[in-house]
Amino acid sequence: MNLFYFAPHLDKRFPDGAGFRASEIWNTLFSAFKESVCFSRSSISVFKEKALHHYAHLPTSSSKAFAACVSILFFKHYIQTKHIGLLTKTFVWFFLKTSKCNFYYIHFLWSYPFLALYCRQRILIIDTHNYDPDWWDNLEASSKWPWEKYLCRLSKKRILEILQDLPKNTILVHVSQQDSVKYRLHRPDLTHLVLPNGCKLQPRSFRPDYSFPKKQQHRKSNNTEKATTQE
Repeated sequence: MNLFYFAPHLDKRFPDGAGFRASEIWNTLFSAFKESVCFSRSSISVFKEKALHHYAHLPTSSSKAFAACVSILFFKHYIQTKHIGLLTKTFVWFFLKTSKCNFYYIHFLWSYPFLALYCRQRILIIDTHNYDPDWWDNLEASSKWPWEKYLCRLSKKRILEILQDLPKNTILVHVSQQDSVKYRLHRPDLTHLVLPNGCKLQPRSFRPDYSFPKKQQHRKSNNTEKATTQE
């Protein structure tokens, strides 16, 4: 079984929170497959039998203005347009046409349309990261510019369309239980899993007493006064 791992937001030189999540999942998954490839924003890594077989650097330059114009003119999702450039598309298409991948792990729902042709009949896992409709609603509410508000509404509409287009064998992975509940309302027929970021700490059953006994407090204040006098 071969793994195709797609993380178009991940710049391994300057990873953010979502990037660290993508890196950790990749580091856990890739060794379990005979062949695995990771397409990130900044590089392509191909592993065979757990050993690095090929590595290529990808340019990461992207224009927000250009992505916004393309999204508005062609009714595309803004972040998909921004992160998945022509060079990345070319490399991915060439690789998928010449390789046989049967396990797809994709980050973000907006990545799916670009890969839909190849992964419909395969094992497909999509990491949602956020509840996108709320994310775009909040961004629209905080924006002052009409064209930005329109872009937010357009991107939200595209996400809802992508959700309905997902094949029934899709597995959605969410960061929180709250996200899982919201996405389940749109597609109750899909499998929904929760994989939180970091770790969860349970509340302590008791609260330690960090206060000093009165004798220790008096002794400590006297020592402080002596040290001050000596100085």
